[in-house]
Amino acid sequence: MVDNSLDKARDFGLLNGKNRVRNAVGRTDKLDFYQFNISGQQTLSLKLKSPRFSDINFSLLNSSGTTISKAARANGRIKPINTTLQTGVYYIQVRSVSKSPVRYSLVSEASAPITGSPLVPGTPPGSGAPPSSGVPPAPVPSIVDVGILAGTQTFPKQAVGAIDNPADFYRFTLSQIGSFNATVSNVIGNASMELYFDSNGNGLADSSEAFLSGSGGSNAASRPVSATALPAGNYILQVKSGGFNNSAGYDLILSTTQNPGNISPDPGSEAPTAFALGSLPNTLVAKEYVGELDKTDFYRFTVETVVTANINVVASLRAA
Repeated sequence: MVDNSLDKARDFGLLNGKNRVRNAVGRTDKLDFYQFNISGQQTLSLKLKSPRFSDINFSLLNSSGTTISKAARANGRIKPINTTLQTGVYYIQVRSVSKSPVRYSLVSEASAPITGSPLVPGTPPGSGAPPSSGVPPAPVPSIVDVGILAGTQTFPKQAVGAIDNPADFYRFTLSQIGSFNATVSNVIGNASMELYFDSNGNGLADSSEAFLSGSGGSNAASRPVSATALPAGNYILQVKSGGFNNSAGYDLILSTTQNPGNISPDPGSEAPTAFALGSLPNTLVAKEYVGELDKTDFYRFTVETVVTANINVVASLRAA
């Protein structure tokens, strides 16, 4: 079938502006793939519209077919995927586990990334009194779009605080399951860190999405933000000065070591979106992530006759 695998993906070409496609997936055609190119750093928005509570979902994949981000669900509806991408080839996978055809509309939109606007909800850029009042506008958080984090990246000689800005935000994507470490060094003053998992894809550091913290200071040992296993997805690291009306200088080091799974796309978190294993072979080893950020994985399989099945779960890493 056309568009049901990576090598047969429907090609959107260079994605610039808004693009819409309508299609259907179901019992005999469970997968649709779309390919597109990004030139330069772009902000991408993906929306999938389908009947409420339909057994359908979609994911963003990199050029090798590995999941970068999977759409979340809430109240029977599919949440959009919002992320920042660098130059390259990407894929969109639409997947159904329904026995009946499900029609959908896929809207993709790429635009130059917005800089200078805050990631904290409720704090508009340049908020405060207008210049004519004689009161300076409130400082605006600084945003760095890291893109896909691979290996180690260093951001030297950064500054944060009342003099510079209230907070620095580093927005990045993990394309694979892997470890993560963020450390501040050469700190002048005191700095604290907070890591957010952008589970709803809105590009904001929502307070409910914070799950790890760390710190560093001139007179204190650095306490990194560290996890031995995190799932693929979009993250935001916030760096703040350690005291009221104080500023801090620092170097930031971000690093990840990939430990990819072998199941794609990520298994669903509900029975209707369970990953279909099909008929089980003699032995099957599935490597995936469950933890604080993805608490449940569902798998569905078929047996043709009465069998004795042994299912073992082995925790290979301590996950965040």
